[in-house]
Amino acid sequence: MFKNRRKRILSGISRFASLSIVLLLASMPTAFAKSSNLANSENDGLPETTTLMIIDTSYSMRVSKADITLREILGIYHELTAPSSRMGYIAYNESISGEQALLANSSTNHEAMIQSLQDIRYTGFSDMPLGLDRGMNRVLELRQEDPAQIRLLLLSDGGLDYRGGDAGGAGQTKLNELLNQAMNQAIPIDAIAIHPAGTTERERLQRLAADTGGMYAEATRPGEAATAVRQILAASHATSAFSSALPLWIGAVAVVLAGTIAFILTRPRRAISGRMEGLFLRTASGSNPPMKNWMLSHVSPHETLTLQHLFHQLDVHEPLPEAARIRFRSGRGNRLIVSSSSRCVIMKNGRIMPRDRKIVLHDGEQIYITFEDGRTELVLTYKAHRTSPRRIDPPAVPMDIPEETTTSKPA
Repeated sequence: MFKNRRKRILSGISRFASLSIVLLLASMPTAFAKSSNLANSENDGLPETTTLMIIDTSYSMRVSKADITLREILGIYHELTAPSSRMGYIAYNESISGEQALLANSSTNHEAMIQSLQDIRYTGFSDMPLGLDRGMNRVLELRQEDPAQIRLLLLSDGGLDYRGGDAGGAGQTKLNELLNQAMNQAIPIDAIAIHPAGTTERERLQRLAADTGGMYAEATRPGEAATAVRQILAASHATSAFSSALPLWIGAVAVVLAGTIAFILTRPRRAISGRMEGLFLRTASGSNPPMKNWMLSHVSPHETLTLQHLFHQLDVHEPLPEAARIRFRSGRGNRLIVSSSSRCVIMKNGRIMPRDRKIVLHDGEQIYITFEDGRTELVLTYKAHRTSPRRIDPPAVPMDIPEETTTSKPA
């Protein structure tokens, strides 16, 4: 009987898996078509991009780089302009030194943006967390109006310095908090190091990009910043194409897995079909109860039966309240699952079973229980129902589960 049932189950799973694979394969053309469309859009010019530059305008960006900072920023701007692009910036040093709202690409806006960038003055200290904080707030505000992704592009030598110093590393602490916020809000930060001041500054910018899902590049010679932006955009668009195909695949795979799991879990678990034989080896009271047989056939798959229920059903009056914490339920394949939250010692096959560990009993297997009084001992044998017509079970009382009882009847 069990072999036939197993074959039917495996056959059902096989049919379901085959159907799922067909559906998964059917989704492939759609996934590739979407990714292909995104990839092809690069051939027609840049797809719509919305970029907010965060520009370090501290003194070090002027003195150590001469005029290349402005040339690099203008080169980046020209690289980002496309028919459907929007662009703005936030300039910072030790305060917010300038801000330009997002402008759509047009001849008028183009001239206004270039003039605005040329008017930037580089002076003061560098409060990078201040600039990033303003930029992230702008992204969150704009998301309420337009769900399109807005990327932050940080242009800096990586410097983080304050008038009077950074006592206690408060600046880095604030930067770490902003990193966590950017990760939680899914705000990618691309970082271009324009002549990074040193190893610490380079690593700071690399971490900003890596932790937030952005890109990192360096510009140490004239013209490299524009090239770096071009590489960032290409990688970003490739990632978008891959991501578009990936969620479709993940969705299809999730449907397959969910369906398979649901199919397995909804297979009906059979009720217990068998009986328990209980024999007291000794009791604290000195009484000698005879062998007891408890029929389990009326216990449904979702019911939990306690040993105290069994005692109550067949008038076992030993004062053993901990029996209410020894439980039985049906398992697959007509097994019996035993669990205990009591301090009783339970042994199976000569081994003491760990407390709170489930014990699986097959047909004919036994457990030995030493109760909390240290004297009362009980042997329980599980007898699974057999389908042979020649087997005759001894007379037993049908099982009715009463309400939970916490006290034993008097002897």
